[in-house]
Amino acid sequence: MPDRRFSVDAMQFRFRLMAGLVLLVFGTLFGRLIDLQVVHGDAYREKAEDNRIRDEVLRAHRGQLLDRYGRVLADNAPSFHLILDPQHRSLRKDRDRLVRVVEEIAPLIGRSAQEILETVDETRRTGRPPLTLARALDFRTRSLLEERMETLPGVEVR
Repeated sequence: MPDRRFSVDAMQFRFRLMAGLVLLVFGTLFGRLIDLQVVHGDAYREKAEDNRIRDEVLRAHRGQLLDRYGRVLADNAPSFHLILDPQHRSLRKDRDRLVRVVEEIAPLIGRSAQEILETVDETRRTGRPPLTLARALDFRTRSLLEERMETLPGVEVR
């Protein structure tokens, strides 16, 4: 006859061993959760915001419209817009830098810096996509802006 006491002790040992392993695994997962959320949460949140998706509208080249004799009725002309992304990582938390950028581009497009900053603040509150500050830029303005692109974070001519 097998010894019942030995098998009960063996079962209790196995149960305690499994319970200890389960506690160890969940303790490790809980510790990692605390590390990711509490200790490094701010760093990961900033990385996530820098990695956001930005929708960009790509318009198709339409070509010329011709009449039945091949004469041009309508033609394409390039048009460039000045875009400011106030959520750009170097402008998001540095208001002074944003003000410097706006003060540099405002005279080029014939708008006041205060007006642009008010529009930026409204855009930040509503969470809209990047701002179009000027449409159909002339060649001179576009050239001046593109020369300064290195010092104008968040500004784009497209």
